[in-house]
Amino acid sequence: MKSSVVLSIVIFLLAFNSTVKSQTPVPGQQADDAVLELRKKIEAQEQQFAELKELLKKQNEIIESQQKQINQLIAKSDST
Repeated sequence: MKSSVVLSIVIFLLAFNSTVKSQTPVPGQQADDAVLELRKKIEAQEQQFAELKELLKKQNEIIESQQKQINQLIAKSDST
C-alpha cells in the first residue's frame, strides 16, 4: 500500500516537473529568440535601406536630366 502511494507521488512529481520545465523558458533560449528577432528587424531595415538607396539613385538621375534640360534651355535663350 505504502509503495503504491509513494510510486503515485513520484509519478505525479515527475509529470509536474516535466510540465513546469516545458512551460519555463530556458534562459539561453530567450537570448537566442531575442537575437533572432533583432536579426529579422535588421534584415528588414537593410531591405528598406536598399530600397531607399535605389529611389535616391532614380531621383538623382531625374534631377541630372532636368539639369541638362535647364542648361540646354539657358544655352538656347542665350544664343537668341
